[in-house]
Amino acid sequence: MYDKYKFYLKREVPVKTSLLIFALLSLMSCAHQGNRKHFSSLSIIQGQTSIENVELNVLSFKDNNNYEFTLIVNDSESLSPSEVKEITTKGRHEKIYKVFFDHLKAEHQKLRFIVKEGSKIIDERELTPSTEAKNFKFVVVSCMDDSYDELTPIWNEIAKINPEMILMLGDNVYGDKTGSTVTSATPEQMWKRYVETRSSLPVFFARKLVPILAIWDDHDTGANNADKNFKFLKENRVIFDNFFAQTMDNEFMDKGPGLSYLYDKGPYRLFFLDGRSFRDEHGGKEHLGVDQQDWFFDRLSYDERPAFVIKGDQFFGGYHEWDSYEGNHPHEFAEFLERIRKDDSPLVLMSGDRHLSEVMQFPRYIMNRMSFEITSSPAHGKVKPGSLDQFKSPWHIIGYDKASNFTVVNSDFIDQFWILNISNYNAEGQLNYQRELSLFVEDLVNNLNQPDKRRQNRWRGKRKARRGKRR
Repeated sequence: MYDKYKFYLKREVPVKTSLLIFALLSLMSCAHQGNRKHFSSLSIIQGQTSIENVELNVLSFKDNNNYEFTLIVNDSESLSPSEVKEITTKGRHEKIYKVFFDHLKAEHQKLRFIVKEGSKIIDERELTPSTEAKNFKFVVVSCMDDSYDELTPIWNEIAKINPEMILMLGDNVYGDKTGSTVTSATPEQMWKRYVETRSSLPVFFARKLVPILAIWDDHDTGANNADKNFKFLKENRVIFDNFFAQTMDNEFMDKGPGLSYLYDKGPYRLFFLDGRSFRDEHGGKEHLGVDQQDWFFDRLSYDERPAFVIKGDQFFGGYHEWDSYEGNHPHEFAEFLERIRKDDSPLVLMSGDRHLSEVMQFPRYIMNRMSFEITSSPAHGKVKPGSLDQFKSPWHIIGYDKASNFTVVNSDFIDQFWILNISNYNAEGQLNYQRELSLFVEDLVNNLNQPDKRRQNRWRGKRKARRGKRR
């Protein structure tokens, strides 16, 4: 930065003027320090990861390269990709590589991803291997506005947690926001904003990568409070899919309507629901839409494994003025709850969007079972202290609305209980709140100890027909 202004300093100017110039340069440097761009290396996402395969998304800031990708397993075996897809867009110089590795095994617990250009190593990352253990620790974030100066601290704190996975629940990219200007994003602007976000957030440059699974919300579509009528919705949906690593449709990943999908994580099921592609305007009939609801309930009924049901904006929210399933489309929400009441699968709802974090607990009559909604927001974004009290949920048990934050979920089984330890932290690593949630699950231990009898027959066999399919 200082080289850019050298010509000013070579002139004979008064000492006061020189000091003023240096002061201005220092201020400019500090202003950009927190939001430093990481163009010196590749931006990489480790996406869906199973005991059999892994998908990576590599963003290069130049398209005139010839990269070679390798996965080193247990410091000995070298694997080449089973497939590499290259994605570019007109008028931009970046290139996305979707890199797929198959033929992994459960004993492959040390994974090193290497990127070479010719004989030179350009980038090298440690990957997080997958397990199918009952204990599952993951981080939940949403609302990641990259215009905030201090992006690094909260991602440093998340790295200290050492999670098995990071769930990004929407507003991962503020496509409609460029500097101080807010406008509906064309596909050209959307691509640019994804590149800017991918070049700013430290999580994409970490030496040790953690699997990231994501779903979109309104700002990821390119318009605030977007619904199915937004004119760039389809094009921007493709761009969302391009920039994440959850393309492969196989026995662990079942793609649904729009951007929805079901990811199988050992004894858990993670349902990511698309709350934007089929959504009517506020007060209309549809939120998830008929096809997506049918897809979800069909798969929910396959077996009794615990399910995390995930969406961008809140499920319960008829008491506040922001987007929610209950508040925007109450008739379909009532149908949604009625269908849940007819299924016996244990489940917990998860959401973002609200620019506050909280835990809601619902009485048994709401869903014919004890259940909860866990909201986590924002990772870095605007907050409204006091909004928890101003718009208080009738089901609220604890929350935080004072600053940026993230939520850690530690899920486990103890006897007949599904136990969730929920912890919420701010960007300084201070604990905002902690709660232990417990759900009684009949015969859960037997189901988990006998996966080949019921669980595999009802679910795994159905998925294997789609193994290896890419989108």
